[in-house]
Amino acid sequence: MIDFRSRLSARGQSLDQRLKMPRWMDEFQRLGGRLLIGDVDMDELERLADAADLVLVATGKGDLGKLFERDAARCAFDRPQRAIALTYVHGMVPRDDFSALNININPGIGELVHFPGQTHSGACDIINIECVIGGPMDRWDSVATPADHLAMTKALISEFFPWEAPRFENIRLTDDNGILFGRVTPTVRKAVGVLPSGKAVLGMGDVLVLNDPMTGQGSNNAAKGASMYLEAIVARGGAAFDRGWMEALAERYWDYAQWSARFTNSMLVPPPPHVLQFFGHCGQNTGLAQTFADAFNDPRSLSAWFYDPEATGRLIDEAAQMA
Repeated sequence: MIDFRSRLSARGQSLDQRLKMPRWMDEFQRLGGRLLIGDVDMDELERLADAADLVLVATGKGDLGKLFERDAARCAFDRPQRAIALTYVHGMVPRDDFSALNININPGIGELVHFPGQTHSGACDIINIECVIGGPMDRWDSVATPADHLAMTKALISEFFPWEAPRFENIRLTDDNGILFGRVTPTVRKAVGVLPSGKAVLGMGDVLVLNDPMTGQGSNNAAKGASMYLEAIVARGGAAFDRGWMEALAERYWDYAQWSARFTNSMLVPPPPHVLQFFGHCGQNTGLAQTFADAFNDPRSLSAWFYDPEATGRLIDEAAQMA
């Protein structure tokens, strides 16, 4: 077994979106925004494009998602790599050192990811079980109720992650809606969608880069991308939000988001020998463990070494000399 741990240099937190989104909607309206909630089909999108200087589309589902062409050159997969089960619980036994994002890997079978969070009923823990498609943990099609979901979660942890199981013995659901199950195909799409009228709309968030949730990069990408879009919109002044501007902004976003996609995709396949070697050294070298932990905050930090066996070897040697 390879086992290592490190504190993050930056602060991290996980807040239930059922708490976060309503607060944001209230603040948006307090600042003068007009919030409308309803179904948006292609006809409604055309009306919005007629009325607004810029339309952003943040859903990759249904007909609206089909507006944005899959970017085959930037996609690593064409099908889901994991069956994913998410569970919000109370009653977990805390770690005996520090609160943390925990990633447990059972090679060829799947992953157990869990971390503390905050939900409507207070402090909680969030469990994400990632099952290799067709593998021994891919049993979720038989689950019909929230109680079944919880029971399957506990059974899989006990069988495939027994070193963690004692912490999960007394867990209970935070609520019946605190569960999800699905399969996600990691996808990169082209940024501009063209409506039947010929008007262009700009995608953002999961529309452009949809990651498997294993490394927790999805909401981080969306938030960082929204900040980037805001800065670009303000800087544009009175100039038109034309297609060239949209594509240039999306490329700026991809300059960041490509590294979160590559990092996540690298965790969905068997690690190459140099990565296994690196993980092994993390158990003896706190500096290396810190370097990897901080990649969850900024995956760009991996670009200079993680994917290059020679560069990884040099990093290991340098860390050994400093130890």
